[in-house]
Amino acid sequence: RKASSCTAFSYDNDGFSAACSMSRENLLFFSVPWDAGWTATVDGNPVEIVTADFGLMAIDVPAGTHEIRFAFTPACFHAGCVVSDLSAGVVIALAVTSPSVRRRRRSR
Repeated sequence: RKASSCTAFSYDNDGFSAACSMSRENLLFFSVPWDAGWTATVDGNPVEIVTADFGLMAIDVPAGTHEIRFAFTPACFHAGCVVSDLSAGVVIALAVTSPSVRRRRRSR
């Protein structure tokens, strides 16, 4: 089992990275719950994530030494950014056009 596992592992705010050295092509298992927001790359090339053992993640890794990267972006992240930007725009527009701001400008 040690021959088909990671030799290095680190995590950050976006996901995690791992290094492995495989003697033959094999499925590499990670005990991390699968979610639609996960993406994986092997040496910078996108790979498909396979759900294994009732919802955990695995990827197919060819023989050789490889750098693996898993990144997570929540499913609604981009929609949330759009809503936040629109809300900020509305608040700014209301602040600029509010009667109290116009009164202050006239009194100067």
